[in-house]
Parts: sequence; structure tokens; C-alpha cells
Amino acid sequence: MKTEPAVQKAQEILMRFGVNSAPVDVKSISEKLDVSVVERSLEDEVSGFLIVKNNHAVIAVNSNHHLNRRRFTIAHELGHYLLHHRQGLFYDSRLTFFRDPRSSEGIDAQEIEANKFAASLLMPESLIQPYFQKRNFDLHNPFDLAYLASQFKVSEQALTIQLVKLNFIEA
Repeated sequence: MKTEPAVQKAQEILMRFGVNSAPVDVKSISEKLDVSVVERSLEDEVSGFLIVKNNHAVIAVNSNHHLNRRRFTIAHELGHYLLHHRQGLFYDSRLTFFRDPRSSEGIDAQEIEANKFAASLLMPESLIQPYFQKRNFDLHNPFDLAYLASQFKVSEQALTIQLVKLNFIEA
């Protein structure tokens, strides 16, 4: 089975920067890729956005949101930067992506892909698997799920979705 481009790109980034433990330092990765990250107070429905102008990128993330949500937003916007903005049409021009409620609806192909990238960057199978080898997790136990989510600094919802996609639990 062929790996999806978003998942493959996340794996490449993790390998490139030698990431081999959770939680993934997504802010550091962004900065190593010359993508600035700034935290700003934004309207509650806006998690963040990416601006690319003259080949310089800035991710703005809503400082009012929980740390886990901010981390996912940074990874999501980084996905847009790595997967979408360099397609000739957007090169060296101003492009803005917003992460808002529509981003999670699963109807826009670029949003779906950016979410896959974010999940694969923050919760890659290679980092999840060792937790299951070391300990017998009962993912129907809220304490075990909360513990694992805390190790990756992601929400329990994001972790559950990723665990289903990776076939660690059934839908």
C-alpha cells in the first residue's frame, strides 16, 4: 500500500530532524524550516493561519487556545506550507490559509491533507508503537487514553482519530 503524500512528508520531516520521541517539538521544526511562528490573540473561531509572501512564511496561532490545539494548528499550517504553497500558482505571491471550524469538516481536500500531515507529524505510528510494546493499554479506559494523549501533547480526540486511522483501535 502506497503511503499518502501528507503522511510521507511528515515522515520525511521527522527523519530529517532526527525526531525519535514524543512530544514532537513542532515549533522548533517550523523554525528550522524558516517558518516563523507567532502567537496572537485571535477570534475564538480562528485557530491560526499561514501567510506566505515573497517566499517568507509566518504561522500565526491563537494564543487563547489550549497548548494542544496550538500545537496541532502549527502542524496543520506547516502542512499547508510544505504541501500546498509551492505549487507554481502560489510561488512568491501572498497566500493565506486559515484554520477555522471548516478545517475540520472534512470537505476540502487541502484541509484534509493538512490535517493528515499534522496528525502524522505529531502522532506518527513510529512513536506510538513503542507505547503499546512497553505497556498493555486499554484505550477504552479514559485514564490510559488521557495518559497517551498527554505524552504526545495532543487532545484525546485527535489521538483517538489517529489511533483509528493507524488501526490501533476500531472505529
